[in-house]
Amino acid sequence: ISKLNEIIEILEQYNFPEAKWFKFGLKLGLLYPTLEAIDANHRGNTSRCLMECLSKWLSKADENVHPPTWKTLASALRKLEAKAVAENIEKTMVSQLLQHYSSRISGATLSEESVDLLHTEGLISEETLREVKGCGYTLTDDAMREIYTAVAYDHNKLKSFASILLRSTGTVSIANDLMRDCGKKQ
Repeated sequence: ISKLNEIIEILEQYNFPEAKWFKFGLKLGLLYPTLEAIDANHRGNTSRCLMECLSKWLSKADENVHPPTWKTLASALRKLEAKAVAENIEKTMVSQLLQHYSSRISGATLSEESVDLLHTEGLISEETLREVKGCGYTLTDDAMREIYTAVAYDHNKLKSFASILLRSTGTVSIANDLMRDCGKKQ
């Protein structure tokens, strides 16, 4: 994560209570004196305090600050009992990542083994499996829609999808890039 505005927008979208900024900062690994200084400089302005807190986290202002990743952000939110916000952030980030790769993935030709695994892993239906096999093992629009839906429902399926792509020679580079970016998003 590198963009403060992106984090603020997502926290607002999922109704994160700004008043919890201080505890949130502690969960992100910021030191108490750092948070006290933010509070002293912006007392009463919870929106600004949250923004400063996240800015300090992103810039790794303290030595023991947790790495600025979506996984760390979600973990801190869970510790604050903001589980719904954490889950929504994870789903949003994973869905955005898959969207980013959609043009490279759409129309990709997979091996028979990979197509069968898409079905076995619950990424496509049996009907879509037959359709993809009938189209020369090419990922159709229907297949991509089902994959998007499966990933949106269970964001862990993105890694399964990337692992399946690794099994087909024509999609190895896409799979490697996707796996790399999965690590960054988490």
